[in-house]
Amino acid sequence: MFEIFSNFIETNQLIYPILIFCLFVFPRFLVRIGIPVGISAFLMGVGSSVAFGYTGDKTVELLGTLGIVSLFLFAGLEVDFKAIKSNRKVLLQHLVISVCVLALLSLLVVFIFNLSIRPALLVALTLVTPSTGFIINSLNHSSFSDEKKFWIKTKSIVSELLALVILFFVIQSGDWKTLSSSLLVLIFMIFLLPIVFKFFAKKIAPYAPQSEFGFLLMVAILCGIITMKLGTYYLVGAFMVGVAAQRFEEDLPDMVSEEMFHAIRVFTSFFIPFYFFKSGLLVNRSDFTWTAFSIGIGLLVAVAPFRLLGIVIHRRYSLNESAKQSLTVATALFPTLIFGLVLIGILKNKFHLNEGLFAGLIVYTIVATLIPSFILRQYKVPLKNEIFEVIK
Repeated sequence: MFEIFSNFIETNQLIYPILIFCLFVFPRFLVRIGIPVGISAFLMGVGSSVAFGYTGDKTVELLGTLGIVSLFLFAGLEVDFKAIKSNRKVLLQHLVISVCVLALLSLLVVFIFNLSIRPALLVALTLVTPSTGFIINSLNHSSFSDEKKFWIKTKSIVSELLALVILFFVIQSGDWKTLSSSLLVLIFMIFLLPIVFKFFAKKIAPYAPQSEFGFLLMVAILCGIITMKLGTYYLVGAFMVGVAAQRFEEDLPDMVSEEMFHAIRVFTSFFIPFYFFKSGLLVNRSDFTWTAFSIGIGLLVAVAPFRLLGIVIHRRYSLNESAKQSLTVATALFPTLIFGLVLIGILKNKFHLNEGLFAGLIVYTIVATLIPSFILRQYKVPLKNEIFEVIK
């Protein structure tokens, strides 16, 4: 028996059962003190990297990719263009405010951290972009009114759409040739996806019942790989597929049914912890400095009031809502965990962000994601996240 156990260790076969157990059992203990499973998984990745020097492998990377692709596919499926159009005035005002905040933050980042404008824009996006998948999943188990759920969901989606557009142009704007060719590829994908879905609806779905989930996931992964090759990461392609799919509600009703949404949630809930774990593996022992913690807390103190007040003031004048009611909406939009970690990874790998700012952004992202689970309890708005299990 000892020889069999030794063989498991030598061939790394024991790593995956232990990893699955740690990612799906241990974090549940931390839920009781208000720490989401996503943050627990990320911190376990940090611990594995710092304490054991574990850097992951292709299997962990693949499992993490499935998690992030399915999450942004889910976010794309939630886009409701009719709702956006019917409330376009308020949402347009929200976008204008967001653009102004991003521009101001980017200039401050350029001045304070001595960065060029492209990485500075990504840092600004990291600080203010809400994580739509995280937020929407939390709303399904919150006690917000339907009206507040609508505004939180819609504003997070619109903010993420803006962030994805900016991300694409920032990444591709190194030279005009790269930008133009990448833009052509994206335009081609936008025109091709409806054709692919129509072909599936007419030629495949009638003869392959209950194949919608596999088809949708396959297309999301393929488009994610394409946008990854373009340098804009998997999330852009997966999000586009979700947006395209939900516009075929009449031809493919099963594609956007409650059963499909539930299936994607379950699929995401299994694979997304691997993405957080993999993200934690990017952190090294040298990143833990007092400078990094000071930067993270300093960013939180400087940015948080403006994020909250911007939404509160806008809702006060556009919807005549009380400050207390607006603050609950603004707080629910505060988590930046998923999109933040994606952008931090891009900043480190593509723009070689210095260690102090890299770790500082991680500190900011973790604390910003923890804030709603504690503050909203004071307003008696319990949150429970099916994927990340935020405490009631």
